[in-house]
Amino acid sequence: MRNVMLMAFMALPLCCTAQFNKWTIFTNGTGAYSYSKYTGSNSSSDKSRRMTLTPSIGVFVFNRCVAGVEFNYLYAKDESSTVLLLTSQNVYANRETTRSRAYAFGPYVRYYPVAKLFVQGGYFWGGTKQENVADTYATGTGNLPDLPTQPSRAHTEQRSNVSLNGFSVGPGYSFFIDGNKKVAIDLSIVYQHYSAEGNGYNGFSVGLGLSGFLRRQVE
Repeated sequence: MRNVMLMAFMALPLCCTAQFNKWTIFTNGTGAYSYSKYTGSNSSSDKSRRMTLTPSIGVFVFNRCVAGVEFNYLYAKDESSTVLLLTSQNVYANRETTRSRAYAFGPYVRYYPVAKLFVQGGYFWGGTKQENVADTYATGTGNLPDLPTQPSRAHTEQRSNVSLNGFSVGPGYSFFIDGNKKVAIDLSIVYQHYSAEGNGYNGFSVGLGLSGFLRRQVE
């Protein structure tokens, strides 16, 4: 039994090479999503949503190693609500929403170290459109001089175009769904960092993708 397990372990790299041969053309489309929420004191809260769509194309420059270029569409929405004053007679609160839409591209490398398990990393740069909306709400029935005696609202909007750059890296696994092993569903965990003129983001997301292996010889 021990000899059988040893032979299987020694044959594993050969199987990997047979599945991911050099010069195989590789195509992929991946979507990733993340959501986080934080609730603090005084009914304050922060919500963050991130969605990424990433089509890519590459070629296996070595067995089990593909290099290529990927395109990124990123959508982000951040919401924050802060209650500065809350009593039985007075309310004073701020609400701010920031939306970002970015388009970027850059190189990437994917490597299959063991069987269908892969690690992928890439760098990208591009531009993003940002929209910031801020509202201040105030109501007052007491004798606080800093608050109006009637409900009021202040609304501001800002839009800007800024440059963006960043990188992503993470592991994943390919589940082949056809008999010829030319189509696979990829499940991955992605760590992403990007910055846009002083504003940065760091976080993890779960990615689901579809990969195609073209001109591959099945052994």
